[in-house]
Amino acid sequence: MEGTGTFIQQKKQYHLQPNDIFCLFPQVIHEYYCDPQQPIKKLILAFDGKQALATLARLGLTPEHPHMPNRVVDRTISAFLNLIHQHQQALARLHGMYAIFQSLELPTPLVLQQDLTLDWLDKGKQLIEHHFSELITIEEIATSVGIERTHFSKMFRKTYGTSPVNYLLQLRMQEAQLLLLHTNYTIAEIARAVGYQDISSFSKAFKKRLGISPIEYRTNGKKEQTS
Repeated sequence: MEGTGTFIQQKKQYHLQPNDIFCLFPQVIHEYYCDPQQPIKKLILAFDGKQALATLARLGLTPEHPHMPNRVVDRTISAFLNLIHQHQQALARLHGMYAIFQSLELPTPLVLQQDLTLDWLDKGKQLIEHHFSELITIEEIATSVGIERTHFSKMFRKTYGTSPVNYLLQLRMQEAQLLLLHTNYTIAEIARAVGYQDISSFSKAFKKRLGISPIEYRTNGKKEQTS
């Protein structure tokens, strides 16, 4: 709202000024500094949930792009203050939060606003990163960037050292591990949150990847945390 400063995440620096938005993503090292001559006055909204990343992406915020300049409008401030001062019941507060998100939502999806010089392979990789928690296939990704699936997979492996299927699975399993250790979501809820329609297919993929079942992973992790 006021002041200036510097936001640093993943070794990238972003200049902060009034009407900017930026996100402190979990499990990502970050820091920010205020200009002593122009101290920052800011509004902070903390939230979590299975749709958190997807919601943030609609605002233009991802772990790779955690800062958006000049996004706040008067409607954002009004919605925020209204949430603080008026909404007391759970459903009313939820509605108030979505009013904030709606005021910040981009007119077109983030992926369409990327630099037009970005090649189709980078776009495909970003689509996987942004939508790995959804019921999406590599064929759909390839189609979205206008490339035949076999060629897309071949070039992806050549460029990034792994297949797009394996990369998709890697992202899903990393997210599943975090949810298993740091939330109380059921296995079924976690399965749906990382792009699986049922527990069976999720558990099979998880065990094949990590060598133990999701339940065993959660149990062992909780023991380590308390020991």
